[in-house]
Amino acid sequence: MTTHNIEKTEGVVLKITPSKESDAILSIYTHDYGRISVYGKGIKKINSKNARGVTPSTLSLFELNVRKGLSSLIRASGIKYYTHIQDHIETDILAQCLLEYYYRYVPENKPDLETYTFLVDALKAIDTGYSYKLIYALILVFIMKDNGIELEVDGCVHCGHTSVTSFSLVDGGFVCHKHQTPQDVELSIDALKAIRHIYKTPIAHVDALSIDESVLKEILFIFEHYIDEYCGIYLNALRFVKEWI
Repeated sequence: MTTHNIEKTEGVVLKITPSKESDAILSIYTHDYGRISVYGKGIKKINSKNARGVTPSTLSLFELNVRKGLSSLIRASGIKYYTHIQDHIETDILAQCLLEYYYRYVPENKPDLETYTFLVDALKAIDTGYSYKLIYALILVFIMKDNGIELEVDGCVHCGHTSVTSFSLVDGGFVCHKHQTPQDVELSIDALKAIRHIYKTPIAHVDALSIDESVLKEILFIFEHYIDEYCGIYLNALRFVKEWI
């Protein structure tokens, strides 16, 4: 094996695809290279030293022989094991939903610090035990923005007035009483505030959000609407998330 392209980078394994008896192909989102495919020789062996480091939903340090196309794994060592994610089926499926989005819809070989940071911060938030409905909302907002969908949550989408009463799914933002139509979704003040706070708050600052579960349930369909209607995103895990939200 040549060694002149050996690099170290942090990352998270998104998916493991078996190859041969004890090998596997890893899809990893890395800090330095974005999403890449890596061949892991022998990682399925019981005595593999790399087995824990390539567990999905684990932040690891990877030593790779970087190549165009399929890189090779030399070593993987865990940095942070998010062990509490699997304590509850809700958080486990939510993490699967996040990893599936990165595996299926984030382009390969296009590193992006914001995209990487969101992945790590989201896994940390899920593992910490914050409301899974709140984390779900933040993930939906990330997917929306990642697909170019921007909402107007600073004022009325028509006139900019900051005293708003409803939300327009068609126009993508808040609406004041003057411009409200029967097609707009009339919401409580708490729900309108929650939409803005969720939309504006980075997931790393999730601890700053205090939103009642009933309010979350009231507004989640808005974010889901844009994912379903405008993003062209279909996630297998998302079907299960919607069943218990």
